[in-house]
Amino acid sequence: MFACDNEFGAEVYSGATTEKQAWEVFRPARLMCKRTPMLTEAFGIEVNASNMNRPEDGARFEPLIGNPGDGSSPHCAVVDEYHEHATDALYTTMLTGMGARRQPLMWAITTAGYNIEGPCYDKRREVIEMLNGSVPNDELFGIIYTVDEGDDWTDPQVLEKANPNIGVSVYREFLLSQQQRAKNNARLANVFKTKHLNIWVSARSAYFNLVSWQSCEDKSLTLEQFEGQPCILAFDLARKLDMNSMARLYTREIDGKTHYYSVAPRFWVPYDTVYSVEKNEDRRTAERFQKWVEMGVLTVTDGAEVDYRYILEEAKAANKISPVSESPIDPSGRPGCHMTLLMKT
Repeated sequence: MFACDNEFGAEVYSGATTEKQAWEVFRPARLMCKRTPMLTEAFGIEVNASNMNRPEDGARFEPLIGNPGDGSSPHCAVVDEYHEHATDALYTTMLTGMGARRQPLMWAITTAGYNIEGPCYDKRREVIEMLNGSVPNDELFGIIYTVDEGDDWTDPQVLEKANPNIGVSVYREFLLSQQQRAKNNARLANVFKTKHLNIWVSARSAYFNLVSWQSCEDKSLTLEQFEGQPCILAFDLARKLDMNSMARLYTREIDGKTHYYSVAPRFWVPYDTVYSVEKNEDRRTAERFQKWVEMGVLTVTDGAEVDYRYILEEAKAANKISPVSESPIDPSGRPGCHMTLLMKT
């Protein structure tokens, strides 16, 4: 893509969240050119300390870190360890800069990770939809080497599914030893799953796995199916940075077992928390909130603090649809206790 694709002034970038990671792609390419003088002479490549270029047409290949800003015109962009990216800023900047190229290529390389709300997991969903044919996309190609749903991750037989180059670029004995360590120590299980089996987990600790939680979703359930049935109406209240939530919990007896259903939950957050953020850490949270607002699953209330009147009206409406048997509130949400008093009156 840098010198052999017949693209005038090709720009190639290896992007990552840190300089060290960006060099993991650039270093082998640079070393290849240094050790192949016939290649550099044939294409007029200059190998420098931190980049490679071709003076004949201005083509260049260099590492890129973090959010590069606009202005680049990549012919090829390699995004390494995409799961480590908190936002899609680098990916999007590279993609939007490719408009002047005839046949550009965006190449993302990654193992699984922990952030299932991040851009990498979103891209994974997109690839799966393309592969199973539900959302055709002729401009996208992806390969996911992982175990199948229902496979026992502790079984040595599954190692080859997620590691097609086993015995070549990674030793079988090493994977077996890492698997055994993970089986013996729960603290290491999630690291092994993400790095060696490409299984997404929700956190580095094994306390709560959001991936398993998401598998419980049943999109066929609607609020109308539970209309008139008593419910528990639970609240988690906050003022500024955290979300406020209201959840309906229904129960049904099926074959002698109690089944629990949480249907049509509601979530609120103040406007300033979503759109008026300065701190870097808060900005990451705000970008997630903005995405959920666009999806229609998060409601924004005016101002810097949440307006509990919105929640109160929703609670009254919920009580009309399904009689509320009880209404627990997270004790840390005491600022909203006056809302419960209003409900009782």
